[in-house]
Amino acid sequence: MEIDEEEIVKLASKIDSGAAESLALLFVQMLDEEHTARHQSRPRLVKRFTEIIDDEQGVN
Repeated sequence: MEIDEEEIVKLASKIDSGAAESLALLFVQMLDEEHTARHQSRPRLVKRFTEIIDDEQGVN
């Protein structure tokens, strides 16, 4: 999967200019997770997305 990370940062800056890079990184992590979880159950993927977001926000 080819992703232009600079383009994602530009798009993220339209959503949150103060945290564009961290938002872009979070998006790329979630895309990678979705790509590797193609054959996993949906609840497992949702759980993993929740963990990624919680880690980003410092929630335990």
